[in-house]
Amino acid sequence: MIFNIQRYSTHDGPGIRTVVFLKGCSLGCRWCQNPESRARTQDLLYDARLCLEGCELCAKAAPEVIERALNGLLIHREKLTPEHLTALTDCCPTQALTVCGEVKSVEEIMTTVLRDKPFYDRSGAV
Repeated sequence: MIFNIQRYSTHDGPGIRTVVFLKGCSLGCRWCQNPESRARTQDLLYDARLCLEGCELCAKAAPEVIERALNGLLIHREKLTPEHLTALTDCCPTQALTVCGEVKSVEEIMTTVLRDKPFYDRSGAV
């Protein structure tokens, strides 16, 4: 399961690269830049900056999972089911709630990665 494919990445050194982010990391590093990678399953991401004050559509769609809190939403992740993920992402008009993680085949991943092959060929990358 992956959670992102970052094309044309120039972080962490010279040159460009395509980075495939996998879910299921068990290291638990304190400095982790991608804590959403830890779980091996799909998860719900919440961006408070996109959340509309007073909207409440998510709390109505899944009241057993979502509660309004002073500074946004309280998400009871232990109660999340695949059905909740679908209902919550479908009801959110601003995409403040999104699903992290999708199953892709090696072929699907490589189709995306190989789109950048001309850049790698020109730069001498492997």
